[in-house]
Amino acid sequence: MKVDDVDAIAQGRVWPGSDAKRLGLVDAYGDLDDAVVEAAKLADMGKRYSVDYIERQPNFLDRMLTGLANDSDSALAGMKPPSAMPAWYGRVMQVAASLGVFNDPRGIYAYCFCDVR
Repeated sequence: MKVDDVDAIAQGRVWPGSDAKRLGLVDAYGDLDDAVVEAAKLADMGKRYSVDYIERQPNFLDRMLTGLANDSDSALAGMKPPSAMPAWYGRVMQVAASLGVFNDPRGIYAYCFCDVR
């Protein structure tokens, strides 16, 4: 399709796969690996290509929240907090420490970060 034709249909929206295929916005269903293989074919690269995935390294907060979400003490072990501690860090660590006492079998909780005076 020409770019103008795609723009006339897509309009910057995200389409469900079945609709995108019906409208001609996609040729086939697949994942990222399928797209890489197809791109290599279209570029006449054969099988002589490599792929480097570049990802942002998780920062301290990302690692901490991932560790808490996974309920993994090992994920948090040895983590060094940033040198300039954000103001909310101490409060988050208090909440994290208290999560161990929660025992809802469905894992549904609410926590108020407000100051009760």
